[in-house]
Amino acid sequence: DLRWAACDGRWKLVTTADPLRSTVSRELFDLSTDESEAVDVSAQHPAEVERLAKELARWQLLPRLPSLPDDDR
Repeated sequence: DLRWAACDGRWKLVTTADPLRSTVSRELFDLSTDESEAVDVSAQHPAEVERLAKELARWQLLPRLPSLPDDDR
């Protein structure tokens, strides 16, 4: 599975994709009341899921900087 996360203030969105099954799931956690990320509140806050999913998609489209070589000094 492939996993990505986006955080903004109290909210954390975790997106999990399973390429073999062609499925994507999203879980939303309220870190202000659930630091252990045990309770998915995505059904209660669909607007936050949509907002953070858009931010995550926008971030994934940004160009990546090349990796720097390891410094073996």
